[in-house]
Amino acid sequence: MSFYSVAFLGFPPLGSLITGALAGIIGNRFGHHGVQLALGLGGLLIALMAIIVTFAVPRLRELE
Repeated sequence: MSFYSVAFLGFPPLGSLITGALAGIIGNRFGHHGVQLALGLGGLLIALMAIIVTFAVPRLRELE
């Protein structure tokens, strides 16, 4: 139960804070599209991590 609490209730505020800070940095340096680029980079990072984990953990390939 504590893992559930941390994973679904504890980390989203931290991710939002990081994404907001990144959007502010991108917006100040490259123009007014900071939020869109920050969310896009976040999605790209999640997809990249999913691919890395899929290839790094061989047991996941056996579950198919």
